[in-house]
Amino acid sequence: MNTDNIRKCCARLRLSYIPNNLGQLIVDARNSKPTYEDFLENVLREETKTREYKAYLNRLKQAKLPPKYDLDEYDFSHSTGVSERQLRELRQLAWLNQAYNLILMGPSGTGKTFIASGLIYDALKAGKKAYMISMEDISHA
Repeated sequence: MNTDNIRKCCARLRLSYIPNNLGQLIVDARNSKPTYEDFLENVLREETKTREYKAYLNRLKQAKLPPKYDLDEYDFSHSTGVSERQLRELRQLAWLNQAYNLILMGPSGTGKTFIASGLIYDALKAGKKAYMISMEDISHA
């Protein structure tokens, strides 16, 4: 079997999972003897997962988030402005799906950047495009 032609087709179609795993895919198919439909479905599912993960990593890179942004780690004992219920509601991203802007205001050190970063991270995980921009960057634009 000539796998070079398969790799060339994958390159033209910009597929990455199949050519990177071709040897193992062939071995697995020979051993488990799936139907043609099952084999094709499995390969395309894995290719799709790989593509979606790469897109997520690209969105994460473009978002320019600070190093710490996981809202699961948010300490409500130090927060006076946002309740746990409010943050849960914001994390559902209804405001984003309805195309509302969200502005976080408050004195320095109250967690605005952390919350904004966490909401951006949640949006990225949901397949949305988002990025971090400060008021300073906006005012210089």
